Amino acid sequence: MPALLGFTRDGVHPHGDYAMTLDELQDSILVLGPGLPRDHPSWDAAWRYALVDNLRVMVDQLRQVGIDEIFIDGSFVEDKDHPNDIDGYFACDPLRFATGQLEHDLNRVDPAKSWTWATRPEGRTAATRSASCPCGMRTASSSIRTTQGFSQASMCTDTRSSSPRGSASGVRTAFPRASSRSSVDQGARAMIRSESEYQQAVARLEAERKRFAEHAKSWKKQGFTAAQVAKLREPLESFHLQLAEEVESYERLKRGQFGEFENLQGLGQVLIGLRIARGMTQRELARRLDVDETAVSRDERNEYHGITVDRARKVLDALGVRLVTRVEVEPLRAVGVSAASARRAPRKKPG
Repeated sequence: MPALLGFTRDGVHPHGDYAMTLDELQDSILVLGPGLPRDHPSWDAAWRYALVDNLRVMVDQLRQVGIDEIFIDGSFVEDKDHPNDIDGYFACDPLRFATGQLEHDLNRVDPAKSWTWATRPEGRTAATRSASCPCGMRTASSSIRTTQGFSQASMCTDTRSSSPRGSASGVRTAFPRASSRSSVDQGARAMIRSESEYQQAVARLEAERKRFAEHAKSWKKQGFTAAQVAKLREPLESFHLQLAEEVESYERLKRGQFGEFENLQGLGQVLIGLRIARGMTQRELARRLDVDETAVSRDERNEYHGITVDRARKVLDALGVRLVTRVEVEPLRAVGVSAASARRAPRKKPG
């Protein structure tokens, strides 16, 4: 496999698979950043380092049950300053997954018993409903290859083709969605930022519906029972639900419907949503801000991570929006720091 390359102008890597150890990953530009700190002041290397530490726990548990073909993707492999999580998938035997044996084996080695691919509340146990994930992070459910985003991601499907396929080890199975996310939670969801992205997402939803039927038909021919087919559909449905939430969120923003946000959490997505509600393109906003369009594109890709109050005011002025806040004073809470919450500092870049 090729060595890890730098980011393109669009903030992604050239399409392909890149073989790396976890140590190499933590010493790569995906953690340390694409350049000098002064050129990327908002790059959150400590957070990315912590995500890889958490990934180690998940990878260790997968390897304990015989899974060693593991891929990561999503915003973590883009030049996004503060990715929410690490997306990924792994290859496994379809029968082992369909019978629930894989889930059973993983929860046997996971003290939190948090492995599940169920998308409905009734499919989750009390433990999995309360657990954040075996590695202490939220993981999305897109089974994807590098730089393909959510384009054609689905279990048992090669992202470069619409035909079902497996691998040397079996089907491609997405990391589990650790918990369902509210459709009004503006701080936790990947965003659709343009009309073209919206149209592509709608088309993907329709394609996924057709693939559901194709997969079900193929699995039945292979001798899987109805219950096993339903189990195999769970990663597909999880991805489908996530994409549907993103589409619904974009449609609400176009109608000017916004949820509340507290203590400026999610402000970046609110700023993007306000531009969408205004019917304004990134190019037009860049013109109003007197900056290059690529600057606005990067800011939105990063959801304005690390934005100052002054910059936020300039964006609001350019959008012609007045943001009104409400202050609520609450009783002070005792503050304590546990040893378990301490993070290791990221390693310094060699040289």
